[in-house]
Amino acid sequence: MEQFFYTETMTVMNADADFRSLLKPSALLRYVEQVSADHARAYGMDRQFFTEHHSAFLVAKTAVQITRRPMRAEKFTLTTACEVFKK
Repeated sequence: MEQFFYTETMTVMNADADFRSLLKPSALLRYVEQVSADHARAYGMDRQFFTEHHSAFLVAKTAVQITRRPMRAEKFTLTTACEVFKK
């Protein structure tokens, strides 16, 4: 199965950290969604593309491997993999 990878480095924003200064799981999922949308745009699938093709962008499945939760203001890297759609 053909896969396309995309990597982006992000910084934990103040509002996305908990009282211990660790990245909240809910914020991590928002970052994953953002990087996934950036991945689609990097391959030319922007708003105009979806409008012209009468389609939408979906994050259909998510698998996250966390080795350590990043702290407030820390940079971390997310990598996405786009799989071919199967009906």
